[in-house]
Amino acid sequence: MSYLFPEHSEEWRKQIVSDLEEKLKTEIDLREKFQPWIELKKVTEQMKEYHPRKDKINEDEKWKEYVKVLVQMEELTRTSEDISDEQTSQRCNACTTYIGEGAKSCMAIGLFDVLNRCKDQLKILAENQNFNDETHFENTLN
Repeated sequence: MSYLFPEHSEEWRKQIVSDLEEKLKTEIDLREKFQPWIELKKVTEQMKEYHPRKDKINEDEKWKEYVKVLVQMEELTRTSEDISDEQTSQRCNACTTYIGEGAKSCMAIGLFDVLNRCKDQLKILAENQNFNDETHFENTLN
């Protein structure tokens, strides 16, 4: 860095490197999380579509906000070469807050991806009364 920016102080050069590392880390973090978040949305929509009482399933405000943030993130990643750290952080934090801690372990093992690839089996589970009705589910387990 001293050869590239000889006119600047060592402290300034270190700060530039640090800022760049942080930006790259944030972008990599977003790219790693973004696809599983999209997969979670797809799986949820499939489950709702297949469920026999889909007309009674209501989306809560957290889900609506989550979907809204995902749409914004898709738009940002599609249209913007240089996404600001602030935009990225805000949207990452929002998605993490909306999906909760339970989904993190599912993301880590790739569960949402597997569920998306197993649509036929997912449909069987969603439509089967033994799995979608609480009373029947308890009897199925016993």
